[in-house]
Amino acid sequence: MSANISVLRLGAPGYKYLQRYADVARILSGNPEATGDDGVDWVLALVGQMEIPSLRTYGFMSNDISKLIQKSLDSSSMKGNPVKLSDNELQDIMEKAY
Repeated sequence: MSANISVLRLGAPGYKYLQRYADVARILSGNPEATGDDGVDWVLALVGQMEIPSLRTYGFMSNDISKLIQKSLDSSSMKGNPVKLSDNELQDIMEKAY
């Protein structure tokens, strides 16, 4: 979510998607003034509360990141992402999940 919001703010076409992230944040948080960033914070707090482990817990190694990025680029879920993320942006996401 955070990476998508950042790319959209930098001028990627898709203002409506920024609005959708804010809509989702309002639904999740119950706060009628919530922004997309508030939605990101809400999800991160949920991950913490649920104690969702990092990828390394499952044997994922840092040198696997580039392989996973290449596989993700071919996945159907990436085709449905509202913005195209660069390899560097995907790298950042994976490093945070590691």
